[in-house]
Amino acid sequence: MSKINATLIILYGFVCINLSGCQTVEPRSIHVGSTTKKTITSEKNSPKTHLTELTFQESNTFENVYALVLLGEFSLSNGNIKKALGFYTQASAKTKNSQLIHRAISLAEKLEEFGTAEKLLKRWKTLEPQSLSVLQTEIRIKFKLKRFDELEPLFINVLNLSDAQNFHWLEELIQSAPKNAQIKLIDLVVNYASKNDIVEIDIFSTKMQNFINQGSGTNWLDKKISQIKPTSELLLFRSQLFLPDRKGALNFLKQYSFLKFSLDLDAQRARWLALEGNVNKASSILKRVVKLNPKRYSDVMTLAILEYERKQFDNAQKNFKVLLNQPSYRSVAYLYLGKIARALGENDKAIERLSKVEKGGFLVDAKIELAEIVAAMNNSQASKLIFSDARLLYPIWKEQLYVAEAQFHSSNSNFLDAIHSLTKLIEIEPANVNYLYSRALNYDKTDDIFSAEKDLRKILSIKPMNTNALNALGYILADKTTRFSEALVLIGQALKQEPNSPAILDSMGWVLLKLGKLNEAIPFFERAWTMAKDHEIAAHYGEALWLVGKKKEAQKIWDAGISFNNNSIIIQSTIKRLTNL
Repeated sequence: MSKINATLIILYGFVCINLSGCQTVEPRSIHVGSTTKKTITSEKNSPKTHLTELTFQESNTFENVYALVLLGEFSLSNGNIKKALGFYTQASAKTKNSQLIHRAISLAEKLEEFGTAEKLLKRWKTLEPQSLSVLQTEIRIKFKLKRFDELEPLFINVLNLSDAQNFHWLEELIQSAPKNAQIKLIDLVVNYASKNDIVEIDIFSTKMQNFINQGSGTNWLDKKISQIKPTSELLLFRSQLFLPDRKGALNFLKQYSFLKFSLDLDAQRARWLALEGNVNKASSILKRVVKLNPKRYSDVMTLAILEYERKQFDNAQKNFKVLLNQPSYRSVAYLYLGKIARALGENDKAIERLSKVEKGGFLVDAKIELAEIVAAMNNSQASKLIFSDARLLYPIWKEQLYVAEAQFHSSNSNFLDAIHSLTKLIEIEPANVNYLYSRALNYDKTDDIFSAEKDLRKILSIKPMNTNALNALGYILADKTTRFSEALVLIGQALKQEPNSPAILDSMGWVLLKLGKLNEAIPFFERAWTMAKDHEIAAHYGEALWLVGKKKEAQKIWDAGISFNNNSIIIQSTIKRLTNL
């Protein structure tokens, strides 16, 4: 058998599988050019045709659909799309297989031969006049041909289907159209929505109007809601348009007390109330929701977390144990059950539960909890093993586990260990500015100024105006070297970009203090302190006041700083240094 015959046999198998249209045919002859061969044989009642031989000469006409498909696929395998389209076009005229015609149209669109695509589409429509795929293809082709005036009846047909997935597809299509076409098509959607009370279409209409003119869709929806008895789904969508103004969203929902037993609305209200700090009210609502429908596991989880945060451990454990039977919630349940056991001093139980967490971000949190438990037992080596073992077991979470390990070590003042973890991350992503910045800060904690500056300089080579790097490097140089003029320039660049940053204002005050410009420094400290009651700012601000002779004012600032951080080492050391106490 020739090489080309073997290729066609393989392609035939591919076509049969992917077009799902190969039928049993009786042994017969087909004409391939001027050559007649018995080419297709089948076993009686066999569901699949077996091609045993195909010999052909170049020709423009073929009588057998499958031969045309084979030749089309062979042309595609050689990169000749235009020739493949020719074969598929011939096959489309002879077949009732809609998948084959759809493939032909796809080839025509790829070549931007939309006239050919339209002719093929007519054939498809005769076979499947009510097909959504036909409708979508026709809309797409008319878009490409810029025949927007012909889209109205097609859009109406799509809207009649009231399918949210179709609306998502139409949304992308409208957004890609020219402005004048967008307006016309959106007007069409709005008119349809105004005459029909269909939630999916109302939501689609609102989104599209807001896309073209922010707020116009919301105003339209408000008017419609006032004229109908809205569903909970529509009210939920409308309330979400208030975000990030959660209070506005909650006040809106209050107006619809007649829907107070809508569980979706109640659950959303509870989540927003919790985020606004009204945990008691949120918990009360969620208890009623899960009592009415115990299978709302997402709400069971939210309620359990709120109970955990309120230290209602018995109730929280009860709800988390319900979630253990649900695979998608099992990891979060074990994580919090472990946290509860740890809070109750039951470390063995905590370790057992936390070790069962296997999913996603919960895994990382669980490893941090485990490491903290072990560290409290003065076993730092075991803490390291928790993270290293987890990376072996869950390589997909390798980076996140290194990040968690670095945070764990840094929070426990194990800065060299944190640097080691961050170095591993930087080996994976050498240009990751977050990793470089974190390592620089840890280097600073160990007084390795050279390495800290090296990392911060690398960030600035990647992102020259990175405010965090500019401020950090400027502050380190002002605090731990005598390169004050250089520090002043760096902090000035950072402050120019973020003039209202308390941290950068504090840095500017500090470098001016180091330069002996106390009266210039004090206004920066004052602004920073007004914006953020941070103990480090208090230490600096108090020192500046002390040095200009305002010792009572300095002591007040230090006292205020300590009230926010009872264990502020920087305030204590500043007072000791200045007062010799």
